[in-house]
Formats: sequence, structure tokens, C-alpha cells
Amino acid sequence: MRKKKLKKARAAELKAYLEQFKLLPGKTDQTRVCSINEVEAKVTGSPSPVFREHAEAFVAEYREGDLVEEYCSSKHSWNEGMGKRGYRLSRDGQQIAFLMTAMN
Repeated sequence: MRKKKLKKARAAELKAYLEQFKLLPGKTDQTRVCSINEVEAKVTGSPSPVFREHAEAFVAEYREGDLVEEYCSSKHSWNEGMGKRGYRLSRDGQQIAFLMTAMN
């Protein structure tokens, strides 16, 4: 019984964490420009130590002038089991890093 309650609490914690991201699956793939500070503020609160490690590495790659974008694939891709949401970091027109925050 205790395991079930713990699992439910963990699922609720994860759901609350994921709800803070601005882009949701729509008709088409979506992107929006954001700041590295926004990314850092969101991902450092993750309940997963492994994810936090990846997030810290992503933030460490950032250099002044880099483009930071949040992305979310279309609703169709999520329905087909190929959905992705996260952040990408581009420098001089080339993607240099990405951080996936959700996938199915």
C-alpha cells in the first residue's frame, strides 16, 4: 500500500513539474525563443537527479549570443508515440545542444 501512495505522489510531482512548460502539442511543430535563465530556472527544479545533470550540462554549453529555443512536436507525433518537447541551443546557425524534457 505504501508503494502505491509513493508512486502516486511521484507521478503528481512529475506532472506538476511538466505543467510549467509553455508549449503544448498543437496542429504543427512549435518553437519559441526563450532565455537561458528561463531554461535554467525550470529544469533545475526537476525531481530527477539524472535529468538535472543533463540540464546543467546543457546550460554550461551556453555562450553569449547563442539562440535558445523551446520546442514541442505536433499533436499527431504525440499520438503516434513520437512526441518530443525540450530546448535546443544554436550557435552560428548550427544546433550544438538539446535538452529533451518530455517524450513518448
